This record gives sequence, C-alpha cells and structure tokens, in this order.
Amino acid sequence: MRSILSGLDFAEMTLTELEDTLPNGFHDSVLNGIDIRLAEGQVVLRMDIDFSQPDGEDGVFREAEIVLEGMQTIALDGPSRHLPPRATGLDIDCFTPTAKQYPGLAELPEEVRKNVHSLYLGGDWNSYIHLAAKSARVVWTSGVEAD
Repeated sequence: MRSILSGLDFAEMTLTELEDTLPNGFHDSVLNGIDIRLAEGQVVLRMDIDFSQPDGEDGVFREAEIVLEGMQTIALDGPSRHLPPRATGLDIDCFTPTAKQYPGLAELPEEVRKNVHSLYLGGDWNSYIHLAAKSARVVWTSGVEAD
C-alpha cells in the first residue's frame, strides 16, 4: 500500500485508490462540506480525516479537501428525516456500493460504474452520497490535530 504521507505525486488516482493510501481510509472521518463546481466538473469534499493509530490515541484528525476531477456522476440522499442545522460535520464511512445501496448503479456506463464510491452519512442523517470522477487528489489544509 502506498502512503499519502510520503509526499509522492499521485496524479490520476481514483477515489478508491486515494482512500487506500490513508492510514484508516475514510473510516471514522468527518465530512464538513461539499462543493460541486459544475463548470469545472469538480467535486470538493471538505473533511477531517482520521489518523488515529490502532494502538494509539483516538481522535487524531487532519483537515483536507478531497478534489475530484472529471465528475462522472453524483447522487445525494437527503437526511432520513428533518434535522436542525449542525455545528459539526457528519461522521462517514466509505465503500463500493451495490445496486441495493445505489439503485441507479446498473444504469451507469461501465466506465463510470467502475469509479463509483459511496459515502455513508451516519448518525441522524442515515443516508448516502454516491459519486464517481476520473481522478482524485488530496489537498491538506492543516496538520494532524488531536480531537
């Protein structure tokens, strides 16, 4: 497994490949916001990425923007019920979806389907964001901080 911390240039990496470079993937990370830039074909996920070590301190996060280039599809589920505004981001988990989790998956062209990655928004939201892009990169916006 490659390490995103090594400082190497990871051009033309998919979101799944990018996730594989992170110590915990996107597991237990926090989604703070999404910018959809239609004219540029970009999606930017503003996140706190979990850098906690299995035998170490919990709650170690690093702020980042995950920049998805060449947007191929995006589908956003709303929260499972009406919720008041939140002061903090949403806990997420990421995975490659099945048709049950993303009913529109089978209708996508194969070249898009192979890039689809899903974010499960936990807690009160209990919903999904499904997206695909030709490439993904990380832009670190802060150092590692304890929760």
